[in-house]
Amino acid sequence: MSLNDSILKFNPKKRPKSPEDSFFNQGDEEFSRIWNTKYFCIENEEPLENDEKNDYIKCNLLPSCLSLKFLTIEDYEAHYSLTHKYYCSICNVTLMTERLLNIHLQEVHDSFFEILSSRKNMYQCLIQDCEEKFKDSKERKQHLIEKHNFSKQTNVNGLIKKRIKKYKD
Repeated sequence: MSLNDSILKFNPKKRPKSPEDSFFNQGDEEFSRIWNTKYFCIENEEPLENDEKNDYIKCNLLPSCLSLKFLTIEDYEAHYSLTHKYYCSICNVTLMTERLLNIHLQEVHDSFFEILSSRKNMYQCLIQDCEEKFKDSKERKQHLIEKHNFSKQTNVNGLIKKRIKKYKD
């Protein structure tokens, strides 16, 4: 079987925008902020040398964080920002942005949302500066593909409904 007869064919397409285009600046900055956020965390059940003498900051917000200790406030703040900042206390989901958390709360936990969405456009675009609303999630996905260059394979509903982190109690 030759490469041309392959079932999975790759059709390269020219990007509508170059990687240096200002369109990508906000996403690049957010990715860089998250990717470069490193914090020093001690996760150890055994007592450390001189443990009782050291002033560690402990996280007790979730059971999965009880064994974490941080040496500085900056380390704790980085942990908080990545783990607890956009946290849904109803279903224990952490989302990437405040906007995604608000959309998640509406679409997943607001019983009135389903009734309203049958009468008017309620599904918000997931992009921060876009105020478009749609009648359903399929229409929103099409908008994200056409206007914001999302991939057709992107699980758009997963961005607001799927767990990034699941905490076990």
